[in-house]
Amino acid sequence: MSALRSTAVLAAALLLASGVRAQSPSNDLCTSSTLVHAGINPASPNGSSGVTYTNVNATNSLAGLAGCAAFNRDVWFAYIPDITGNVTVSTCTPPGFAAGTLSDTNLAVYTFGVCSGTGQLLACNDDSSACGANSLKSSVTFPAYEGFFYFIRVGSFSVNGAGTFYLTITEPAPSGIDACSGALNLASGTNGPFVMNGVHVAASDALCGYTNSCHVWMKYTTPSFPGMRELDFKILDGDEFHAVAVLEGASCGSATLIGCGTKEFQIQVLPNTNYYFRLTMFQLSQPLDIDFSVELGLQEIPTNDECATAYPVTDGSHPLPGEEAAFTNVGASDATGYFGCGASPERNDVFFDYLATTSGKVSVSTAAVAGFPAGSLVDTVLFVYSACGGSLIVCNDDTFGFRSAVEFDAVQGQHYLIRVASYGTAETEGTFPLTIKPKFELQLSSPLGAGSFRLRVQNGAPFHVVYNCLTLNSGVYPSGPFFGIEPTLTEISLQLAYAQAPFLVLLDGAGSYQFDIAGLPPLAVYGVSLAFDFAGQIAGVTPPAVVQIN
Repeated sequence: MSALRSTAVLAAALLLASGVRAQSPSNDLCTSSTLVHAGINPASPNGSSGVTYTNVNATNSLAGLAGCAAFNRDVWFAYIPDITGNVTVSTCTPPGFAAGTLSDTNLAVYTFGVCSGTGQLLACNDDSSACGANSLKSSVTFPAYEGFFYFIRVGSFSVNGAGTFYLTITEPAPSGIDACSGALNLASGTNGPFVMNGVHVAASDALCGYTNSCHVWMKYTTPSFPGMRELDFKILDGDEFHAVAVLEGASCGSATLIGCGTKEFQIQVLPNTNYYFRLTMFQLSQPLDIDFSVELGLQEIPTNDECATAYPVTDGSHPLPGEEAAFTNVGASDATGYFGCGASPERNDVFFDYLATTSGKVSVSTAAVAGFPAGSLVDTVLFVYSACGGSLIVCNDDTFGFRSAVEFDAVQGQHYLIRVASYGTAETEGTFPLTIKPKFELQLSSPLGAGSFRLRVQNGAPFHVVYNCLTLNSGVYPSGPFFGIEPTLTEISLQLAYAQAPFLVLLDGAGSYQFDIAGLPPLAVYGVSLAFDFAGQIAGVTPPAVVQIN
């Protein structure tokens, strides 16, 4: 053995004895990660054949760190994307380059904080076909945000595997959809799925209060239709979208902001008009899903959506033939500035103009009426105001199930504003009936000739029970004689229980009750009617009426 070789062996022995080992790579630890960029690393963006990284003499990271396979002799890299979208990282040998000596790699990508144990694993791969058939090299794709830190971990699958390798990072090409000029065209129905890919952060664009966020622009041109309509806008999936700016204009340059929405909202739109939507993606520490769809629905707006265009209604039950379009709140907006009914949330309201035909009590109800469509809006809130912008007179949420009924004092010839809304914090739409009735009245007459008698109960509130008291003695009711017979409490109870005419009628708000009899001797009949409400309380008494039968 030569003296020189002996000296070398002795030096190695001394190194081993002192516990000193060969030097590890500078990026052996997460905390000393090497910064890499889009392109072929090292020497990005183009790289250089034969210029590689190494994991020779690297140590193993702490056990328990999330990964898809065993990582041995791993090294670390830090990466900050220049664009938002799906990024691919691989250890594949770039085309035309000399292969590195580490042939079997593992690859993982983590969010910021992994060095301190708080980061999350975004993607991991052992063997990828993207690097070629039967390749043992690795490739991953993950959603990334521009300007955020990500950490890349490269290791060997085998315990003692060590060698050189390249690291290629492929960012998405700029898509242009982050500018109004590149807006994606939308149509009615479901659009997409789209990918929030290849977009930049808009640092100075503060539309709807969001800066330093990524955006995507969309455009919808309304078709021809009369008047205005409601456009329902909804983002499907896309959990990271937190704001939508809505602009209107002939072009991007002339479009002006008309409102701000969230993932789901409604706006009123004009025909043949361009509407631009800028969807803002709030950047989280970890992207959830940058794939999303958009759903558009165009609905007619009821003509009586606003107080100024309230639909005129009269006494009786509606809708009558030809009125159906007014008795729906499908497509109606939410009015503001009106007094509500306690804590009841009101949505999609429509308005009616009622001209009182008589002075006194008037009832209004959205309850189902015999002979009329029941309607699909089953939970209503009902209001009566003195006028547009006037004072609230009365309101009600639930009376007949979830349908509503109110009663107010009207003055003949005075207009009153009736407002019907749906109950709920979410949009609820449908059709409904509307019944308006002045206070009930008793009419006694003899229209069928000698010896005839007619009892008629007219108007009244829906579902009121009316008890008709008839007597031959003026001012003596209800215990006076009826055709010479003194009614007893038992008889009256039976009449109430079995609805025996002419004493009892259930007013349904659809019309009036009438009872005819003939063959009577000449006499005077006196009568008065009592109404009982749905709770069994006396709701009113008619003035006494009299008819002379000849």
